[in-house]
Amino acid sequence: MASDVYKDKWGNYRDKATDRVIAFDESKYKTEDEKMAKAQSDYDDYKVRTKKSTPVQEELPVMPEYAGLDAEALSKAWLDKMKSGIDESANSQLNTIKQNLADALSALEGEKSGIQTNNDKLLEQIHNNEFATSEAQKEVMNQSGWNPTNSGLAIGELGKTKIGADKERADANQALVDALNDVARRVTLANTHASNDTANVKNWKDTQLTGAEAQALLYGDQIGYDRYRDSVADALNQQNFDYNKERDAVSDAWNQQNFDYNKDVDDRNFDYEKFLNDRNYNYQVSRDKVTDAQWLSQFNEQQRQALVNEAISRGQLSVSEGNLALNRAAQAWSQSPNNPDNKYKNAQIDALKNSGSKSSNENTVGPLYNSMMSSSDPEAWLKENSKYLTNDELNTLYNLYYKSINNKDPYDSLN
Repeated sequence: MASDVYKDKWGNYRDKATDRVIAFDESKYKTEDEKMAKAQSDYDDYKVRTKKSTPVQEELPVMPEYAGLDAEALSKAWLDKMKSGIDESANSQLNTIKQNLADALSALEGEKSGIQTNNDKLLEQIHNNEFATSEAQKEVMNQSGWNPTNSGLAIGELGKTKIGADKERADANQALVDALNDVARRVTLANTHASNDTANVKNWKDTQLTGAEAQALLYGDQIGYDRYRDSVADALNQQNFDYNKERDAVSDAWNQQNFDYNKDVDDRNFDYEKFLNDRNYNYQVSRDKVTDAQWLSQFNEQQRQALVNEAISRGQLSVSEGNLALNRAAQAWSQSPNNPDNKYKNAQIDALKNSGSKSSNENTVGPLYNSMMSSSDPEAWLKENSKYLTNDELNTLYNLYYKSINNKDPYDSLN
C-alpha cells in the first residue's frame, strides 16, 4: 500500500499532499516502520477530521451576460446624435447669415432709394432756384430798358445763371453716382462677407463631422476595451473567490483540528487536576481524623490521670472509693464551668453576642485556649472563630496549639 507520508532530510515526518509536519512522540516507537505507521495513522485521522470540519461553500451564480447594444451599434448611435447636433448648429448659423445679409441688403436698398429721392429733390430745387433767378434778372432788365432776348449783356447775365445751375446739377449728379457706387460697394461687401461666413460654416461643419466620426471610433473602441477589462476583472474576482474559498476551507479545518486538540488537552488537564485535588483532599481528611483521634485520646487520658492523681495524693480514697470518686468527679467535670467543652460553648455564645468586636483582654487567652482544645477539631475552631479574635490572641493560640501539640509551623494549615 502506497504511503501518504515521508521523512525529510531533517528527520521530520510530513504528509505528501500539503507538506505538513506530523509531530508525535517518537521515543515510544523503536523501529522506523513503527514510526512511519504512526505518522500514516495520524495523517489518516487528520484527513478524517479535515473532511468532517470543512464547510460546504456555496457556488457563485452564473455570471449574467450583457444584453444591450454592441460597441459598433453604440458608436453609430453616438455618431448619429453628434451629426444631428452639428447639422442643427450649422443650419442655425447659415440661417443667421442669410437673415443678416437680407437685413443689410434691405437697409442698403432703402439707403439707395433715399439717396435717389434726395437727389431728385436737390435737382428740382436747383431748377427752381435757376428759374427764379432768371425771372428776377429779366424783371430787372426790363425795368432798366434791356431786352433780355437780344441784348448781349442780358444774355451774358442769364448765361451765367444757367452755367451756375448746370454746375450744381452736375455736382448733384456726381454725388448721386458716388453715393450709389458706395451703396453698391457695400452691397458687394455684404454679399462677400455672407459668402465667406457661409463657407466658414460649411468648413466648420465638415471639420466637426470628421472629428465626430473619429470620436465615434474612439468611443466604440473604449466601450469594447471597458467590456474587455470588465471580463478580465470578473475572471480575476472569480479566481480570487475560488482561491479564498479553498483557503477558508483549509483554515476552517486547521481551526477545527486545533480546537479538537486543545479540547483534548484541556479535558486531560482538568481530569488530572481533579484527580490530584481529590487525592490530596482525601489524604488530608484521613490525616485530620487520625490527628483529631490522637489528640482527643491524649486529652481524655490527661484529664483522667489528673483526677486520679489528685485523689490519690490526698489519700482520702481507697481504690474502690477512688473509682467512685473518679466517676463522680468525671460527672462534676462534665458540668463544671472550667470544663473546656463548656468554656467553648460559653465562648461561642459570647462571640455571637459580641459579633463584630474582638476582645483585647489578655486574660481571655486561657479560656479561649481551653475552648479550642476541648473542641473536636481545634484547627476548624481556630478558622471559624478567627474573625472574633484580635491579632495577639490569634497568634498566641496558633503558637500554643501548633508548636506545643503538633510541633509544626503555625501558618501551614492556613495557606
